[in-house]
Amino acid sequence: MHCYYDGAGLDYRGCDWHPSVHDHRIISGLLGEHLAALPLRW
Repeated sequence: MHCYYDGAGLDYRGCDWHPSVHDHRIISGLLGEHLAALPLRW
């Protein structure tokens, strides 16, 4: 399965190849970086 976070260093050690806690930290960091780059003005 191709995902936007391929190559991010995920270990998929959660149950049934789901993301682990480590993976969730990586994914949340990527999401935070993406959101920070958006031109949002609240």
